[in-house]
Amino acid sequence: MRRIISSLLLTLFLIQPCLAAPPEIGDPTKGGYARKLFLKENYLYLVDWYSGLHIYDVTFPYKLIHLTNVHTPGSPKGIYVQDNIAYVGDDDHGLEIMDVKNPLASRIIGNVATQGLAYIVQVVGNYVYVADHRGGVSIIDVKNPARPELLSRFETKGLAWGIAVKGNYALVAADKGGLLVVDIVNPRKPMLVSSYPAAINAEDVFVKDNFAYVASYYTGLHIIDIQNPLRPRGVGFLKTPGNARGVFVSGQYAYVADWKSGLQVIDVSNPARPAIAGSLETSGMVWDVKVRGDYAYIADWESGIKVINVSNPRRPYEVAGYGYYGYAHDLYTKGKYAYIANGSQGFQVIDISNPANPTWVTTLELPGDSQGLLMQESLAFVAAGDAGLHIIDYSDPYKPVRIGGYDTPGIAGKVVVDGTSAYIADGEVGVQIVDVSESVKPKLVATYATEESPRDLILHKGYLLIAEGDAGLEVVDISNPAMPVRASLFHARGAGPVRIKDTFAFLTSGRGKVLVIDIADPKSIKEVREISVDYKIKGIYLKGDQLYIYSEKEVGIFNVSDPMKPVSTAKHDTTGSISTITVGEDNHIYLAAGGEGLRVMLTGNGASSGNGVQ
Repeated sequence: MRRIISSLLLTLFLIQPCLAAPPEIGDPTKGGYARKLFLKENYLYLVDWYSGLHIYDVTFPYKLIHLTNVHTPGSPKGIYVQDNIAYVGDDDHGLEIMDVKNPLASRIIGNVATQGLAYIVQVVGNYVYVADHRGGVSIIDVKNPARPELLSRFETKGLAWGIAVKGNYALVAADKGGLLVVDIVNPRKPMLVSSYPAAINAEDVFVKDNFAYVASYYTGLHIIDIQNPLRPRGVGFLKTPGNARGVFVSGQYAYVADWKSGLQVIDVSNPARPAIAGSLETSGMVWDVKVRGDYAYIADWESGIKVINVSNPRRPYEVAGYGYYGYAHDLYTKGKYAYIANGSQGFQVIDISNPANPTWVTTLELPGDSQGLLMQESLAFVAAGDAGLHIIDYSDPYKPVRIGGYDTPGIAGKVVVDGTSAYIADGEVGVQIVDVSESVKPKLVATYATEESPRDLILHKGYLLIAEGDAGLEVVDISNPAMPVRASLFHARGAGPVRIKDTFAFLTSGRGKVLVIDIADPKSIKEVREISVDYKIKGIYLKGDQLYIYSEKEVGIFNVSDPMKPVSTAKHDTTGSISTITVGEDNHIYLAAGGEGLRVMLTGNGASSGNGVQ
């Protein structure tokens, strides 16, 4: 008997459904990987480890304007600008040379390979001095920037992270080698003349007057007297709270990029007794800092650029920033990029080549509140609230450009495009029909008045379906866009997002229902099925035979290969608030997650597929 019971229990155990682990949700959108900065006149140049060179207008420090992004083949670590030429240390791709005279037309004009990993660079006259990490120091002749010539290479004791030039000497932050002093009188034959090994784990160096200020990752700030370069002498030292990665000196203060401990403002009026005057923690990890006037600009790694008011060094505070900001309302994925209608921040491009770690690439600021997004091969159509419609050429994801637009009279929330006609859900005004055959100069064709403000639009074989809340679902004949005509009206309470599969429409209705509607005859549509869920529906998304029904906190998945017999297959919880979703080519679920930007539910390409049938 005991054996029979044991066998029965084993059998029951084996036939239980196997519950898969919940899918992992990727990190919130990163503001890029801001690495190093350079300030010149009204421009701030940022090299982003992931997305190349970015140029900003900082005429008004509290309102940075992103001008352009030049993608480099490597992972840039350093930047120096002289005579409208930018020199970028591009890691394993050596030195990239760019013409930035017109920031909007910036382009790579030259390159020279280095033996190591090109990090921080400094330019003096016709020579570029490259801290080449494991490759030591490289000296490059750029008399003709389009044809740079590698003159020499100097092997350093320790990895060359940073470099600064003073007179006939290059001072090298050489990691475990400390600070090295290299004679560069003959750039073809650089020669080590002295060192200061106590500044161990040196990553950056800044020279002012007769002092070298060295940022040491583990030991903090070292102040070294270099009046006699042959005999550098330590005069001051301060252990910072974090890990010093960058340093800049202005007036009587040294500003230290202290990694996870933010920005440290250090009084160095007495070099022998440096003391922390003020500090500021940031949302990211501070890698570099530059100061001009009352403002410090910091490269805050995953949080992009931050602008800090340091008029009172004892109480620095953040006044502006640039990276991933805004509120993700709508999104679209294509290849390795996601495109987001991002509220007040306009149109944003996110790199999703690693879905678990989406990374900001660039932002195109737009007037209005970007809410709805429709993508075509190279054009994006953005419904932007009281600013109407924007049309963007995104053929180069790193340099999206607004090429046209139409200011609608209402509040544009959604847009769909059919051929040369754009249909815009324009709030209480109804639907605006705009001719976009000339993208640079769209023009109004007609206005279709709706009973309530449109909540969603979708196109189907010469018809426009308009979800109108308590007014139901309206089907409009748009065979002649200039003369739209109602074909039918389906009464439903709280009609919201709608999607179409073959001759069936899925329409959200009320709190927890999706109606399946037969639209084979657009003039006589009828409900044939209802799908109920136990949560408040925010929206739906359809890909192939899979219908995704989501609330702000969860996503339910239904197989609708037979729309008359929908089958629940999975349900996933999310960690944040969802505005909308899309499913990528990789079958991961991409979430427009409001203030958290883009997040990815890793359900595709072998990832966990759910937590069992609900």
